[in-house]
Amino acid sequence: MKTHLFLLLALAVTAVSAVGQQRDQSTFDHFNRFNLNNARAGLDSCIHAFAQHKQQWVGVKGAPDNTQLQAHMPIGADMGVGLEVANWRAGLLSATNIAGTFAKHFDIGSKYRISGALSLGYYQYSFGADDAVVFDRDNYLDQSRATSGGVYGDLGVLFTGEQFEVGLSVPSLFSTAPSFDIGSEVNEYNVEPYLNAHASYAYDLNSDFQLSPMVIYRSIPGNGSVMDFKAGMRYRNMLGVNLGYRTRNGLIAAVDYTFMDRYKIGYAYDAGLTQLNGISNGSHEFLLGFQLCKAKRQKQPKEPEVVDYYLSGTVRDDKTQQPMPDFNVVLKNTTTGTSKTIQTDSTGTYLVKVDSSASYEVSAASPDYERTAKTLNVNPASTSTTQNLDITHKQVSAQGQVRDAKTGQPLEGVVVTLSRGEEVNTAMTDETGRFTLPLKDKKRGDQLNYSLQLRRDGYEPSSSSVQHTMNNYDPIQLNKAVEGGLTLAPKPEPKPEQISEIIDLEPIRFEVNSAKLTPASTVELDKVVKVLTDNPDMQIEVGAHTDCTGNADGNQRLSEKRAQSSMEYIQSRIENPERVTGQGYGESRPLTTCECGDCTKADHELNRRTEFRIVE
Repeated sequence: MKTHLFLLLALAVTAVSAVGQQRDQSTFDHFNRFNLNNARAGLDSCIHAFAQHKQQWVGVKGAPDNTQLQAHMPIGADMGVGLEVANWRAGLLSATNIAGTFAKHFDIGSKYRISGALSLGYYQYSFGADDAVVFDRDNYLDQSRATSGGVYGDLGVLFTGEQFEVGLSVPSLFSTAPSFDIGSEVNEYNVEPYLNAHASYAYDLNSDFQLSPMVIYRSIPGNGSVMDFKAGMRYRNMLGVNLGYRTRNGLIAAVDYTFMDRYKIGYAYDAGLTQLNGISNGSHEFLLGFQLCKAKRQKQPKEPEVVDYYLSGTVRDDKTQQPMPDFNVVLKNTTTGTSKTIQTDSTGTYLVKVDSSASYEVSAASPDYERTAKTLNVNPASTSTTQNLDITHKQVSAQGQVRDAKTGQPLEGVVVTLSRGEEVNTAMTDETGRFTLPLKDKKRGDQLNYSLQLRRDGYEPSSSSVQHTMNNYDPIQLNKAVEGGLTLAPKPEPKPEQISEIIDLEPIRFEVNSAKLTPASTVELDKVVKVLTDNPDMQIEVGAHTDCTGNADGNQRLSEKRAQSSMEYIQSRIENPERVTGQGYGESRPLTTCECGDCTKADHELNRRTEFRIVE
């Protein structure tokens, strides 16, 4: 039994050491840099929040996994705060910590900034001795979950410019020592500090693409060091792809996407430790993020000794009023005919030096936005002229023409509905059968999957699906997108149910309590004979009905005899007499709703009838 206790204590020593030094080696540090250096808190004008989960060495039982929630934001002009909650698990071990961060930023001239941050946190380590497998127990081994808590502090320093940054951070700069009670033993362990250093640079290849190489160094207490070498490519600050190499690990890769300039998603893959080749499927990491930014106030240039004149403004989306960063603005001097292109900064603001004696046209456009232009004269009484530009996102529409499927003629007044989930777009065709459906909030690259419905009185409704990939903002031609084009088939004429709907028939008259046909009735029956002769495939049922007066059984027998006499009269005068059948219904199917005793003479007369129902 002492051997088992020794093995358990040895495992605890190794495990607690691992927990004490464990910090997530995230592959998203280029994207969530607060995770790499806490001095990033409040460095820009945005509120940032991230949720990350990393499952290491998939395929290895008990391999570590990390989950962390982080958020940071600016307070005032040069300070920031942050919050982190993290959980780490590996085998019998788990660690949970929560930390708050305060950062201070100092401007060095107009282009550089140095930042420092301190994080204070509380940890809770847990060793699951009750999950250890043993084959016997005695009073030397108390299998239970041992926990220990304490406080720690992290330090970060960051130096940034317009396109580069260099950072140094010391996670676990100080920490109280965790201790565990396992059996009769008390074990206390020291937590050694980490050392993280990184450097990166952003190259603007053009207005759409940015290349960012990055190097990260991490010292891992008791386990050497690791370096990341990677490069990332970003498209319009929306889509990012990162590839790199991590020493002692191998290939690392990540992809992220930012939409609506607020929401972020990402996935990363680490090839895994070389020692685990053939055992592990690598490490997988997932990220969800959110940011909310506000534009910083543009500082007015100081008046130099020689007066310079400036034109500034903000480019905004006219619908959302969100500023448009990294947007091309063209300034044309209408006096000289010369033009120059400038780009808005991260707050969507542009600033350009102008000639006070000239007039200008300032315009903004992109593949996704309509061109917006304003003309102005520089005010020589002021060194600064402002011209904001509200730009309109390009809008795609769906067009088509609806025709009669039988005649090919255009159909006016057709209700056209193009829907997807809660999005419903409706239009009506004009006298030429044409229609246009504007589709809102669509952009290049969107995969459109719609349900198309056509409706008009007198026509069978039509439904079809529309699938289209938006490569540009040209109108979507639905006649080409829908197989067979857009047509509606006329509804068929309703078929008559009674011969009385085809010809005028007077009631078939009988003598009182008699089934003998009267001369007037045979005239009407001859009309039925002619219809059957003209329609040799028609089949009918002769149905005879009585009123409710008298005995019900007698009424039933009387109706059957009257149906029989009418049927036999018709059968004797047509070919294929089997086409005619007869049925007596007595008083069971009145046309009126009155109670028998309350029915009037007219009600009884209405119920006494013979019907010729078309069966086929």
